[in-house]
Amino acid sequence: LGGAFTLVDNITKNHVARLYSNGTLDSSFNPIVNDTVYSVAIQGDGKIVIGGEFTHIGGTPRNHVARLETDATLDSSFDPNADSWVNSIALQADNKVIIGGDFSTVRGVSRNCVARLNPDGSLDSGFDSNADKQVYTVASQPDGKVIIGGEFTVVNGSPRTHLARFNSDGSLDLSFDANVYIPEADAGIDAITVQSDG
Repeated sequence: LGGAFTLVDNITKNHVARLYSNGTLDSSFNPIVNDTVYSVAIQGDGKIVIGGEFTHIGGTPRNHVARLETDATLDSSFDPNADSWVNSIALQADNKVIIGGDFSTVRGVSRNCVARLNPDGSLDSGFDSNADKQVYTVASQPDGKVIIGGEFTVVNGSPRTHLARFNSDGSLDLSFDANVYIPEADAGIDAITVQSDG
């Protein structure tokens, strides 16, 4: 679980917790995260990638995205260092990590609201995409294409209203243009999932 909570079953759990399959708390799993966690993704090796508003885990600086070992200790080798919050994480078949949020840099390199990380947490420089406003949700298709949703209206310099798809190399998929209308009072697209039939 990730969120704004600080208690689970009346036990202190700072923004991340793990439950057993019957819903009871795994008290041994205790990363200490200093602020809200918006997204949690489990890699094939059991490691856990988290994104959110946090800036420290267990006293160690980690800006908005981090990876935990299966025992909840911080993976010290993984430090993407986004400059603002990460709202969504999607894992790809090659173990690369897509992140979406409100950031403008990752590892000190310009990336507006969407980026792809290599499995070690370094920036995938070949995936150079951007959105003009916040990305709230990301999803990876089996073919490596990436769908994003949020408040944006321009992606990679082209009009895309709240929903867009990238090719696996980060270029905009020009064949996918849903042009979702959202009343101005609403924020944007908050969640995406990909069905088995595409």
